[in-house]
Amino acid sequence: MGTEQQNQDKISEVSEEGMKSESGQVSRRTFLKILGSGTVAGAVGCADSATQNVLPFVKGQRHQITGEDVWYRTTCRECSAGCGIQVRTREGRALKIEGNPDSPINKGGVCAVGHSALQDLYDPDRIRQPLKKNGVGGFSPISWADAYKELAARLRMSKGKRAFLDGGVSGSERELLDAWCKAFSVQSVTCDLRAKSAEARAAELVYGQYAVPTFDVENADVIVNFGSDFLETWISPVEFAYGWGKSRKSHSPVRVVHFEPRLSLTAANADHWFCAAPGSEVQIALFLLKRLLELGRGDHLSSDVLARMRSLVQDIEIEKVVSVSGVSRERILLVADYLNSAKSPLVLAGGASLQTTEPLSGLVAANFVNLVLGSVGKTVNLASRRAVTDGTKGLEKLIARLNTGEIRTLFV
Repeated sequence: MGTEQQNQDKISEVSEEGMKSESGQVSRRTFLKILGSGTVAGAVGCADSATQNVLPFVKGQRHQITGEDVWYRTTCRECSAGCGIQVRTREGRALKIEGNPDSPINKGGVCAVGHSALQDLYDPDRIRQPLKKNGVGGFSPISWADAYKELAARLRMSKGKRAFLDGGVSGSERELLDAWCKAFSVQSVTCDLRAKSAEARAAELVYGQYAVPTFDVENADVIVNFGSDFLETWISPVEFAYGWGKSRKSHSPVRVVHFEPRLSLTAANADHWFCAAPGSEVQIALFLLKRLLELGRGDHLSSDVLARMRSLVQDIEIEKVVSVSGVSRERILLVADYLNSAKSPLVLAGGASLQTTEPLSGLVAANFVNLVLGSVGKTVNLASRRAVTDGTKGLEKLIARLNTGEIRTLFV
């Protein structure tokens, strides 16, 4: 009989003994016996249990020691910036994410989205096994063996009519996907909704290269920004925030002028925030271009290019721009003076300024201003540019082929 059972029996005996008292009350001696027995029974429950070691590894790994951290360097894929990160692991489990100090992009920093990538990894709602549509508006789990059989059957049925739609992958994952598509004659289609297709297209129209240039925020002395939240989510926010913060600590801090309808985080940190009406950014940018041409800027460009620019802005008048944007004449002229007197000016456009029926207009106008100011090759770097895959065209063709029955099996 166990110790706990013996104590319980002893308490029962003492209780029965007390109940047999002539007065019907528990005596002092009986009460002390009950109290002492209860203490012993409680202490038994606090005894040390057998030590149990729960380890993820059934078989040990050569490169890992139990209880010791192992750091891996990789690339964050939470956005298109591709920041370098370090992941702390223990027994094969990722525990913490930090920035890679040797990364030329983020230089050791990492944003809140990058830190929270572990939440995606350990999300309880994450799909952990194959699911098959059950015909009643939901999915039912199936085994991996059944999933492989279903996959093989689909590949046999749709020979020559297959496509794979991905959301934009790179590195070894891209190589694996390309090899798989080639082996099974599957058309590969990429649709990355995070890709800066509009910025890349505008750069192609002005600079001749379909890619997003690298912007040197750190070494710019004047930044005129049309809606791009470069301190929040635009292109590479950690890189831009690092450069902006480093410049603010220098002897000649960067001066930031921000045009946007709302007071965003980037607008709040700017030296001047001008609340321009939605869609009026392109008019302001074109007037700045006209004003800079009138001040004699752009003499490094060919006469043909200058003639085309003057033709583009000949009908832009300051009174109309003020009426459309809601920004005063004095402020717009002040911004033009800032750009004209700057040694390393930079004009950015994106974010809120793209939420129009013609998003390319504002981007092209901003690129023209950079071209006239001579910023290309200084604060606008075309040599170190970000390649962008335009997946919208491929997606449109894929939808058309799905509607005509040319694609019978689509992997997503």
